[in-house]
Amino acid sequence: MDPTPRMMVEAALFAAGRPLSIDEIQRATKLKKNEIIKALEEIKGDIEAHMQSLELAEVDGMYVIRVRPELSVVAKRASAGRAMGRGVLKTLAFIAKNQPVLAKEVAAIRGSSAYSHIKYLEKLGLIKKRPDDGKYEVSQYFYVLFNIHNSEELPS
Repeated sequence: MDPTPRMMVEAALFAAGRPLSIDEIQRATKLKKNEIIKALEEIKGDIEAHMQSLELAEVDGMYVIRVRPELSVVAKRASAGRAMGRGVLKTLAFIAKNQPVLAKEVAAIRGSSAYSHIKYLEKLGLIKKRPDDGKYEVSQYFYVLFNIHNSEELPS
C-alpha cells in the first residue's frame, strides 16, 4: 500500500510526540502545504467522528494529536508510572512561574539538581533557552501539552 498524504501527516504527528508546524510536517513528509492542510482537515474530521477521547489541536500554528482536556485526569492516572519525578515537575513549575529565568536562579531556589532537570526538560521540549540572554522559558509545547493558552492562565 502506498502511503497517502493523510497517512504521512498522521504518522509525522504521532511519531513527533510534540506539536508540529506545517513547515515541520512539510520537511518530514515532502508534501505540498495544500496537501498537508487537506490531510489535517481529514484527520480532524475522522478523530471527531470516531475517536471520542482524542483531538487534533491547533495552537499558534502548531498541530498535535492529544487526549481531550476533559479526560486529562484519566490519562494522568494511566501514565503515572511514566510521569517525570516530583523534583523535575517542581523545577518546571518554577520556570513557568518565574520565566524568563537563568539556570543559576533556578538552582539557587531548587538546588544543584535543577541543572540536570533543566537539561531533561529541554530534551523533552518543555522549556527552551532564549538565544539573546540565555534565560529559560516554557516552550509552546508546554502550553499545548497542558492545554494552557498563555502565561496569564498559569496558576499564581
